[in-house]
Amino acid sequence: MQKQVTFFRGGDVSDAKFMYDVVEASRPDVIVHLAEQRSAPYSMIGLKQATETMVKNIVSTLNLIYAVKDIVPEAHILKMGGTMGEYGTPNIDIPEGFFEVEYNGRRDYLPFPKFASSWYHWTKVHDSNNLMFASKVWNLSVTDVMQGGSYTARGRQRLSKLASTQGLMWTRCSAPPSTGSARRQLQTCL
Repeated sequence: MQKQVTFFRGGDVSDAKFMYDVVEASRPDVIVHLAEQRSAPYSMIGLKQATETMVKNIVSTLNLIYAVKDIVPEAHILKMGGTMGEYGTPNIDIPEGFFEVEYNGRRDYLPFPKFASSWYHWTKVHDSNNLMFASKVWNLSVTDVMQGGSYTARGRQRLSKLASTQGLMWTRCSAPPSTGSARRQLQTCL
């Protein structure tokens, strides 16, 4: 059976009832999560803007997580819009998602630490952590696409990594549904 791709009209995804109604009405296989206040400079203007950014962005993602868990737990959440601003500017190479660390003689495989550069970017960090947690505890299928700028040899012309490599990123970062438990792991792409 072929499903129709559905695009939604306006609504407030920080309103749990609206989010549940949309997910219930469409029962999607995949949800591309783009619905957030998306301006780092706006989030830094003052307390009102910082609070609005924190509440709207974090609550909208939590609403999505719970709506998927409660209505369509087999659906795949594709979080778009994570940015390199989540990582700050560490003086080391940033691995793709997780990295192996050794400390006091013990080893583990952990998410790379993030030190965001604005209140907006902190909401993206919290979204990533909340989605990773939901994937772990409820076995939800999530792909967290981290986008970064790329530059041409001609100078500082910024290109969207997502736009220039969309097919590659989807193929490289998303496990096909037939791979069992691999489908249920949170996958992070840079």
